[in-house]
Amino acid sequence: MYTIFGGNGFIGTFIKRKLIQDGQKVFVPKKNDNNIFLKDLGNVVYAAGITSDFRSRPYDTVNAHVSYLFEVLKKTTFKNFIYLSSTRIYRNSKQTKENGQIILNSINLDSLYDLSKLTGEAICNSFNSNKIKVVRISNVIGNSNISNNFFDNLLNQARKKKNIILNDHINSEKDYIIIDDVVSLVLKILLHGKYRCYNVASGCNISNKKILELIKLNFNINYKFNHNAKIIKNKIINIDLIKNEFNFVPTSPLSKIKLILK
Repeated sequence: MYTIFGGNGFIGTFIKRKLIQDGQKVFVPKKNDNNIFLKDLGNVVYAAGITSDFRSRPYDTVNAHVSYLFEVLKKTTFKNFIYLSSTRIYRNSKQTKENGQIILNSINLDSLYDLSKLTGEAICNSFNSNKIKVVRISNVIGNSNISNNFFDNLLNQARKKKNIILNDHINSEKDYIIIDDVVSLVLKILLHGKYRCYNVASGCNISNKKILELIKLNFNINYKFNHNAKIIKNKIINIDLIKNEFNFVPTSPLSKIKLILK
């Protein structure tokens, strides 16, 4: 049996769909469902969280990433547990290995998301159990109407046949991973992972320009970007653990984007 917190969100929906296709029994708890404390939850995927609107929902962000997570870990019975964190926490760090030092600044309000995710990780690690694991996931490429991530936001603008407005600089770049790879790795790590924390990423960066040019070509629309925005080139995410343990070869995010656009 599998329990998915956040099973109706972007990543949670794809994980739920895969498990059901494989004939697994899946339970998706409703918000404030006290029945979760009365039964064995089996293999738990904690995908609940706040993403793009965390700035306007600070309480909900901390509650989902920290408070409720702690309550679930402390009060429920489960076989295995995996917490979905984010590679965003590496933004200010000099390296991106799972066991390296993380640098965050609480004065910057944009760090609320990062700090809450890292606190959630610390809570997981406070339980001395190899059954509890953390995955730091990079920017996910999928095709979902319920997602408001960077790619889906651009895609939704294009579907409405509008010129795309990008607030970031066109030469900024970051790591992307396709949703199919995420689902596969999360479930493998949940059941068989040897370590407590893993990066789940493609290990290469893609620029905003490459993505925008593909959308422009397929939808025959133009785009505008903020020339005054700072060019941000995120550090390459280290994926040695998942490559060595699971023989992971990332699917090309650009290939997936091309398929979605077609």
